[in-house]
Amino acid sequence: MIFKSFRLSARFGKAHGLLLREQYDQSYNLLISILEAGPEDSMLPLVHEDLGIIEYHRGNFAASITHMDYCIRHSVECPSQWNSADDVDRLERISWYKKVCEGKHNENKT
Repeated sequence: MIFKSFRLSARFGKAHGLLLREQYDQSYNLLISILEAGPEDSMLPLVHEDLGIIEYHRGNFAASITHMDYCIRHSVECPSQWNSADDVDRLERISWYKKVCEGKHNENKT
């Protein structure tokens, strides 16, 4: 799976790292498109097996998007008031995740 391999990619050499970087770019773009789609479009499970992403609930996005949860969970806490998607402005949530994810995205590109 991408998330397990991604963490260990440095051990497997440059070619492996480049492949995973491309997969990470794709999953990052998919994540942003999911967030921008809005809650009404993200109620049903969305599975993208070749990227290792499963979005199963619109509530707490830090736990809902498996790939990004694995990448950022231990260094970034989802604000507790965001546990209910109804309690947060969608644009604010998208902005916050873009900031967090772009930071991680850029770290992994170097």
